[in-house]
Amino acid sequence: MQNYKNRLRLNLFFISPLVYTIFIIFVILRIYEYFSFKFFNPNSSLKIGYLFGGILIDFVFSNFLQFIIGFCTSLFNFIILKRKLFFHIMNVIIFSVYYVLIEIFIIVKEPLNEVIFSFSGEEIKTIIGGSNQSLFFYLKIIVLVFLYFFFHFILNKIKLIKRSIILLFCTFFTSFFISFTYYQSEKNIANKIVNNKLIYFIVRSNEYLNRVDNLNYDISKINSDFLGGVPIDPNYPLLHRLASNSEFVSMFNKKSSPPNIVIIILESLSSDFIGKNANNFGNLMPFLDSLSDLSLYFPNVISTSEKTYNVLPAILASTPNSPEYSIFQELEFPNHLSLISILKKKYFSRFYCGVDIEFNKMNNFLKYHKTNYIVHSWEKKFNKNFSKENIWGYPDEDLFNKSIVDDRTIFKNIKKPFLDVFLTISTHYPYAFPNQKYILSQFIDEMKKKNNFRHKKFILNNSKAYSSFRYLDQCLRLYFKSLKKNGKLDNTIFIITGDHGTELFNQYEIDKFKVPIIIYSDLLKFHKRVDAISSHLDILPSLLCLLNQNYYIKMPDLVSFMGSGLRMNNQQKKLNQVISSYDHLNNYLIYKDHFLAKKELFKISDDLKLTKLVDKTKIKYLNDKIKQYTSLSSYCILENKIIPFDLYYKIIYNKKYKFLDYQIIEEISNNNVYNILSDTIHLKDISILKINVKLDYFLKNKKELGTLPILTCSINNKNLSIWKQANPLLIGEFKANSWNKFDFFIEIDLNNLKHHKNFDIIPFLWNNKKLHLNARNVVLKAFYIE
Repeated sequence: MQNYKNRLRLNLFFISPLVYTIFIIFVILRIYEYFSFKFFNPNSSLKIGYLFGGILIDFVFSNFLQFIIGFCTSLFNFIILKRKLFFHIMNVIIFSVYYVLIEIFIIVKEPLNEVIFSFSGEEIKTIIGGSNQSLFFYLKIIVLVFLYFFFHFILNKIKLIKRSIILLFCTFFTSFFISFTYYQSEKNIANKIVNNKLIYFIVRSNEYLNRVDNLNYDISKINSDFLGGVPIDPNYPLLHRLASNSEFVSMFNKKSSPPNIVIIILESLSSDFIGKNANNFGNLMPFLDSLSDLSLYFPNVISTSEKTYNVLPAILASTPNSPEYSIFQELEFPNHLSLISILKKKYFSRFYCGVDIEFNKMNNFLKYHKTNYIVHSWEKKFNKNFSKENIWGYPDEDLFNKSIVDDRTIFKNIKKPFLDVFLTISTHYPYAFPNQKYILSQFIDEMKKKNNFRHKKFILNNSKAYSSFRYLDQCLRLYFKSLKKNGKLDNTIFIITGDHGTELFNQYEIDKFKVPIIIYSDLLKFHKRVDAISSHLDILPSLLCLLNQNYYIKMPDLVSFMGSGLRMNNQQKKLNQVISSYDHLNNYLIYKDHFLAKKELFKISDDLKLTKLVDKTKIKYLNDKIKQYTSLSSYCILENKIIPFDLYYKIIYNKKYKFLDYQIIEEISNNNVYNILSDTIHLKDISILKINVKLDYFLKNKKELGTLPILTCSINNKNLSIWKQANPLLIGEFKANSWNKFDFFIEIDLNNLKHHKNFDIIPFLWNNKKLHLNARNVVLKAFYIE
């Protein structure tokens, strides 16, 4: 016992210098973080108080950390024989991870959180590979390790430091009563700077991993604020009639044959870089500037997300944002229409991207819509532009050149008009592109010679990043020059936009989402700049209306698009749009003339400038709007309620569902598994099967919503066995101590299964909590398509 007390006392005297040592390292990292962020974001409203607030949090955290490590070493002293070495190893790991999180924050302007769980191992490897892994990066870690041992050596010699254990004890116990772990302020910038990035990541990850999904979607409160048209079916709130005409159509001349459509989505293209605002940035992109003068040009367009993951569903399918913490392409797709699927009979669709198209599961989305050609293989001549620094993939010039090579080789005999979609990458960090030294040198010389434009100093300080936009501009110029030479510009509509705004320079919080749309075509009657605020979601409805009216291409009468069409004048209604942040949460909202950025409220002008407001009532009102939208999007996507399944298959496959089976069970009061059908469903030569189950379930309170059964289908034949599951959807409002109505829906695409013969389908209710089922009025309906 005495030996244990002596060991504990030695541990405590050993801890004191370590607390101050790790705290000094944290202070160094804090100062580095603060001034680096300030350098790269000169317009951010940073206050020195944020730095000191963060340092205070770090002191409490340093103390808490060492006591926890010390407690573990004392508790497991029979395992941890080299106590001092264990302390040092743990501390080096902790501040190294902390440093990496700070570097990520400086690059992406947001602290890392649970978003990491939405990426696969390969995707994380790509993202990390695209981050700063230069020799200087590792050198800074080595310097931190040296400083750690240097300060520990000095502090370990000071007796006063060793004997300050009482002070540290008080701080340690105080930490249990002070919420130092997760600083939350009404100011977004304060939250970003003050929070300890390591604590923030741990807390947010814990909240994410322990979250409880709410299955109760209250769509009764949904109004038309976020809808692309007047809903015609309460069970499918997005369903509305496609507009028969628009002012957008009147901007184009008609030709006898449908036009080619080329959609070019440029990485991080901000509205500030071209057109009316370009002179503030030294006219970075002269070709796009000139093109905007010859086009239908929309400078005030809002993307649906802070990152690229939502751009394809938004532009090509006009879908709602995916449920929080998720990416649309990674979900099991609900039925929905897109530009590609609607035009598949008339157009030959192609997708070009230099990044591995498995990233963010883009491939899933494109295959779902039956894209005719997705670039996978590249000729050997394109390999020369790969570089170790550019981990993302092929640079932008290869992207456009590959399409030109394909035009004159494998697709030279295609008779249909083309629908091409490009997604660029070279203007993404680390801003690597071919011939970079020469282009960078030319760019710096040009910027220096220009008169003092507004952001000259900042652009020169970040010339590598901004020169990537000059490189992209040159790629576009050469691409259009080649198309003109080959006669490909005729009868083509080009739509050029950004996936989201830039991370490099944001004067206002809304700038992260502000992108231009340039519509260039020889079919335009005249050129026009339209300052009305529109959205990526509005592109698809406008294009379909144009093709329907000018080229008589038959379009579905009923659609489920979030967008209503590009606004052509400032007198049209204001934009109402929820925007997802980089962590896949619905944190931003444009609602008429207000902009809600997490907890901050702004008045929004016609040219997207912001004025800070203080109105807690309005903030609560707008947060309720976001909750309504989130409920709407979750219901439509997770419960396959974007478009009715029979309408979808009629439009896409020109087929109708056929009735298969129908059964009613009066009551189930059995064990935790119950086969709904007494006989197995035998299927042969079936392509699509839908099973719908409705039932009443007795619940005492809302907590019991988490104990509901799951509808499961076992799909078997001789060669494989798979499972499909569906969670229940509450119909109407919840009633305590009463019977509540629930709906289950499973749709099985047997086209994607191998050995498609003689399947047996066994639908059953299963309570994975091992609770007895308590249901009545169970109704099963089954439909199929051959």
